[in-house]
Amino acid sequence: MSPNDDHRFDDEERELDRLLAKAARRQRGAEDDGIEREEIRKAIEAQQQYDGADDVTAATLEFEKWRLLHKYIYARPFRLSGQQSRPDQWREVARRYATLDEPELAQWLDLQIEVAENRQQGRSDLRVRRDGPCFLILLEYVGNKKRTALAVLHWARQAQNASDVSVHSAPGINKTTS
Repeated sequence: MSPNDDHRFDDEERELDRLLAKAARRQRGAEDDGIEREEIRKAIEAQQQYDGADDVTAATLEFEKWRLLHKYIYARPFRLSGQQSRPDQWREVARRYATLDEPELAQWLDLQIEVAENRQQGRSDLRVRRDGPCFLILLEYVGNKKRTALAVLHWARQAQNASDVSVHSAPGINKTTS
């Protein structure tokens, strides 16, 4: 481990402390938790039930889902015991968010558990993973998904404004209607 790694870990710990203190000041109630979970469930259902006929609508639903997930996770920081093994830490994170029923998030968390188990057993893994608080890694993943969904939404809106053809309605590549 290099001296730069030590500074990165210190910075991550300070960031987690800051988020924990901010959350403690907010002291959200259980009712808010239920309402937000319901909003997330509705966003996930809407996305799963959408037929995909319109790119902008599909991108909007995707962005809204990740926006709500990011807001929910950001508002509830946590610190896991350093005494737990890394796979157990990721299992705890998966348990925390299992009730959200978001398949992509659940799949990503399962992957984190699998990689941590492989690393614990001494098997190298080609998938790059970094150490640090699980909460910050999770928040980074969800934030990246939200940013990607927003970029796709902007692209879909620009494409819609440029022509009346969507990816789903175009009969051929590079064919536009006027």
